[in-house]
Amino acid sequence: MRHTSRGLVVVMLIAVGFCLTRGLLDLRASRRLAAEGVATTARVVGKHTELHPGLHSGTYVHYLDVEYRTRAGQVLTQHDRVSERWYRRAMPGDRVPAHYLPGDPALHALGATVHPDFRWLLMGLVFLLVFVVRYAFGGKHRSCP
Repeated sequence: MRHTSRGLVVVMLIAVGFCLTRGLLDLRASRRLAAEGVATTARVVGKHTELHPGLHSGTYVHYLDVEYRTRAGQVLTQHDRVSERWYRRAMPGDRVPAHYLPGDPALHALGATVHPDFRWLLMGLVFLLVFVVRYAFGGKHRSCP
């Protein structure tokens, strides 16, 4: 294995590990919110769009800034990534359903129901598949007779 190949292996393994870890943590948080979360209503206080800096350059990511009050009276303002459709419909001052954890009210989700977030987990699995295919089938090429 050449030096550059070893470096690529290390980078790929770090990417796989990061994505899978982040995905599992997000999935765990979603499950906790679904099981223990308190339903509330959040008020849209702002919204904005950002140019996506990653692999999908040229696409936009949409955000809503929402504010909600916990049962304990704490007021939190959160920044949430939302679909383009939801972004277009929501206007400052609108009320949207949300859930939060009483023990950690910053952990929250927008929507009438809590849906698991599989984005990071799927990205990690794709990276792992690319890594496995690359190193299982991308080894030294043999010339055919």
